Formats: sequence, structure tokens, C-alpha cells
Amino acid sequence: MMERKKVGKLLLIIGVLLSLVIVNSACIAAVKKEIIEDAIHVNIAFCKEPGINGEIIYKNGANNPILLKVGKGSNTYSKKEILRGEIISRDYTISPTGLIAYVSSDSIHLALAETGKEKIESRLSEEPSWSPRGDKFVYCYQGKLISYDIANKSKHILSEGKKIRRPLWISEDQIIFVKDDNITILNLTNNEEKYITTEKASYPRLIYDSQKHVVYFVRRLKGSYGILQYKLKTKELSTVINGNFQLLGLGPKGDSIYLIDIDNKRQLFSYDLKTKAKTIIEDKNAVDGISTYDGSALLYSTFDKLYLY
Repeated sequence: MMERKKVGKLLLIIGVLLSLVIVNSACIAAVKKEIIEDAIHVNIAFCKEPGINGEIIYKNGANNPILLKVGKGSNTYSKKEILRGEIISRDYTISPTGLIAYVSSDSIHLALAETGKEKIESRLSEEPSWSPRGDKFVYCYQGKLISYDIANKSKHILSEGKKIRRPLWISEDQIIFVKDDNITILNLTNNEEKYITTEKASYPRLIYDSQKHVVYFVRRLKGSYGILQYKLKTKELSTVINGNFQLLGLGPKGDSIYLIDIDNKRQLFSYDLKTKAKTIIEDKNAVDGISTYDGSALLYSTFDKLYLY
């Protein structure tokens, strides 16, 4: 009888410990990662948004733009140098047809990876984002949101404000962007604008899940930090997780997001949106990164290496 009681107590203790593990839900991933660049010694600069065909553009340690193409659902990849000496910061993005819109010397350019370039706008233009069909792109210019039509080379002002930043062309008839420190959705069918947020804040990163129609973004408001989500179908705005995080992109099938915990040694982890479980990918020193469009792979940098996960 005493032995049964001991066993019972032991099982109870094990159960409690397991429940604590589940609640804290932080585990170390059996990480399958490959080194893409080694001994870089400088920060890698990633594009703002990935291409829909597995493309990611980044600047390597020598400050040269690299076009990386990741195989669908796997970590097979190819890479090649493009537009040497042309591209700066995050301001470059690739269309579904392979056109690249990028910023160089504060001017918007359009280019094919293998051919020449065409200047679209001069001075203080930034942050291009392609339409889903790749026939137009939108960019910011002196407090204006402007679309550029590739076929007829025409420009059209879509919105104006004191400050326009971070546009994402999320569907053929909707663009989301930051206008005067609030996240705004523009309906291109009727030209109506709607604020998603109502408190002015800093929004350093926005990403869009095109399958689930959800926008995720970082909000920094009066010392309060967190990751929020906005569901387009239900128009519901809610907090995903509180904390000082860097948002890198979506995980596989949009079931998770990749985050860097800035206040915890820059730990990189995957956050399950349903179970709220954390899977640690890098315990410390993660700098930046971006996931592929389908979330099947993550390209990220530490202080001295670039990895494909």
C-alpha cells in the first residue's frame, strides 16, 4: 500500500512538472539550419518583403545584393549576386514576374536582375511594395502614397498625409500602410481609408498572411511593446503577445510567427499562434531575418553568420 502511495505521489509530481513545462512552453528546437554566409562581421540587410516564388533579396557582408531562391517546402536554395552597388537598406522587393523595385541614392528604380535599370522617382522616395499580380507597385514619396503602373509607366497618388510609411499591397483592391502614426487600410475600389489603430505609435514592421487574411505588426506605444494582429474578415484587432519583440515573418502554413526577443539576449524563436508555445531557434545574438512567402523557411542573421532554417 505504501509503495502505491509513493508511486501515486511521484506521478502527481511528474504531472505538475509537465503542466509547468506546457504553461511556460519554451523548448529548444531540433534546429535544421544551414550556413549561407560565414564570418560576415557586419549586419546583413534584408528586403522588406519576400517574393511569392521563394525569393529573398539581402545584402551580404561585402554590401552586395544577393538574390536567394529557396525551394518550395525545403531548404534547397540557389543564390546569385545582382545589381552590384545599387541597393541600400530594406528598400527593395521582387515582383511575381522577377522585376525588382529598389531605392538607390534616395530614388526609386525598376530593374530586371540581369538587365539595366529605369529611374521612376527622384529624391526621398522609399519602401516599394508590389501588387499581387506584379503589374504595379506602390511607394512612399514626400508624404504621399504613389502607385506606378508598369505597362503605361504612369503614376497615381493614392493617399497623402504628414507621414506615409511601410505600405503593403495585400490584395488587388487593398493596401495597408502607416499614415500619420496609425495603421490604415486603403480600399482601392472606392478610395476609402480606414484606421485600424487609433492611438499614434511606432509600427516598425508589418507582415501579411494572404491565406488567413491576417495582418501582424509590431506596436511601440509609450513604453508599451507588443505584437498585434488584425483579421480583415472580422475586422478584429487583438494582441498576440506582449513584449519588446522584432517580427521577422510567418512560419509554415501561417500557424506561427518568428520573433526576436530584444530584451532576452536577442533570442530567436517560433511562436505558435494557437498553443502559444515557444520553440527556440537561436538562444542569443540573433540580429534580423525574414521568412519566405509560404513560411517554409527562415533566413536570419547572427553577429557573424547568415543561416537558412
